[in-house]
Amino acid sequence: VVSAVLVMLAQTVVAETEWRLDKEDEKRGIKVLTRSVEGTSLREFKGTMSIKSSLTAFIALMADGKRAPEWMHNCESFEFLKHVVPGVSYSYVVTGAPWPVKDRDAYVLSQVSQQEDMTINVKLEAMPGYGEETKKFVRIPYMAGSWKFAPAGDGLVDVTYQVHADPGGSLPNWLSNMVVLDTPYNTLKNMQKLVSEPQYQSAT
Repeated sequence: VVSAVLVMLAQTVVAETEWRLDKEDEKRGIKVLTRSVEGTSLREFKGTMSIKSSLTAFIALMADGKRAPEWMHNCESFEFLKHVVPGVSYSYVVTGAPWPVKDRDAYVLSQVSQQEDMTINVKLEAMPGYGEETKKFVRIPYMAGSWKFAPAGDGLVDVTYQVHADPGGSLPNWLSNMVVLDTPYNTLKNMQKLVSEPQYQSAT
């Protein structure tokens, strides 16, 4: 019982931590917010934007693995490994880091679902034990995130990209702080450009 109460209190502290607006691009309509997470110095980020697009265009883009390095910030390589059932898949991602910091790799479980109001949710979770580690990369031990694509009327879609992660190993503070701002901002900026392409907008 005591353990359960402690867990509930910890969850309450995390839930009540306020988001802080750290970056805004008014021209592109992109906002980046961060918040502290109890028990770690690593901040959680949330990037948001609203753009004119079909809902299916976002899923079509995300399913096009070969183009992931074009829009996912610092993505060096991306590979779909296994589709378990429709909407559930495993992928392998290598994320670049500036020298002399080692690049990171991660096995990621993605789960896509859709609500009655047509909102699409994509849950992301790092699976550090899924594949063998290599000395070339530092394995990301923890990552929990999500994408949310919600119809907003007048052909607009509200996009929310949220992640809390431990990159593993040791990172200088300046790099950790840069990652939580640059990752959501550049990813959303790149997504804006690619998702508007005809092959994604016409996807069904």
